[in-house]
Amino acid sequence: MTRPPSSRPGSPRGNAQPAGFTLIEAIIAIVILGILAAGTSAFIVHGVEGYTDTARRDQLASMGRLAVERISRELRNALPNSVRVSGNCIEFMPLATGARYQANAGSYATGESMLPLPVSGFTAAASSFDAFDLSFTPGSGAYYVIVYPVGPGVAGVGNGDPYAGANPGARAALAGTTGAGRPANVTRVELSGTFQFARQSPAQRFFIAQDPVSFCVLGNGELRRYSGYGIQATQPSPPAGGDLLAESVQLSDGGNPVTPFRYTPGSLNRNGLAALDLRFMQGGEWIRLRHEVQIRNTP
Repeated sequence: MTRPPSSRPGSPRGNAQPAGFTLIEAIIAIVILGILAAGTSAFIVHGVEGYTDTARRDQLASMGRLAVERISRELRNALPNSVRVSGNCIEFMPLATGARYQANAGSYATGESMLPLPVSGFTAAASSFDAFDLSFTPGSGAYYVIVYPVGPGVAGVGNGDPYAGANPGARAALAGTTGAGRPANVTRVELSGTFQFARQSPAQRFFIAQDPVSFCVLGNGELRRYSGYGIQATQPSPPAGGDLLAESVQLSDGGNPVTPFRYTPGSLNRNGLAALDLRFMQGGEWIRLRHEVQIRNTP
C-alpha cells in the first residue's frame, strides 16, 4: 500500500500559507471599482436630473393650464364689447344675466301700466322699466344695466361705451327688481336714478353686468387677477393687491417683448377674439401656452 504524504510539522505541506493579493492586483481592483462607481453615479445623476426636469416642466404646464383655464372661463362670460387691452392687462365686465325689455307703452291685462325702456329720442328719462322673462336676484356688489354696448372708446359713438358715465349712455346703475302687480313673465327693473339709454337694441335686449375684472402680468413675472376697483373710463394700471394666479411668466423671449394678451373686436360676421400668449420659465425650462377665446359680440 502507498502511504499518504506526511503532514507532520516541518514538512512542505504543513508549512503552506493561503495565497493573497499583490499590490498590482489591488490597484487594478480599485481602478475597476472606481470605473464602475463613476458609471453608476453618472447613471443615477442623469436619472435624477431627468426626473427633476420632467417634474419642473409638469409643474409649469399644470400652473399654465390652470391660469389659461381660469382666464378663458371668465372671458367667455364677458359682457359683449366690454373687453379692452392695455399694456400687459386685459379687462372686461363680467356678465350676470340678460333679458328683453319692454319697448311699448300701454297697459297689461292686470291693469298695470307698461313701463318701456327710457331711450333718448323715444321716451323721457325714467328710473324704471319692465323686462320679460328676467330671472335674477342681485347679490352683493354693484350691478349695472347695459343696453346696446358698442365697445370701449369707439370713436363717434362714445355714448355706447359701457365704461363711460354719460347720460344718455349705455350703462345705468341697477337698484333692484320686483315682480309684484304685473304678469308672471314681467319684472320691473329699478335704476338708481333717472336715466336715458343712448339707443335701442335691435333685439330689445339688455344685460346686467358687474364691476370690471382685470388679468395682468407684472414685471416680476406674476400673473394676477384684480377686481373690486370700480369702473373707470380709461383702462387703469394694475391696482394694488390682486389674487396671484401664476408665477414665472415671461415678458421677454430672447430679448423680444412678449404681449400676453391681444383682443380683436368682433364684426358683423364674427365674434370678438381674445388671444392669450403665456410663457413660463423656471430653472431653464420653458413652457409656452397659446389659447384663443371667442367673445360674444351680439349687443
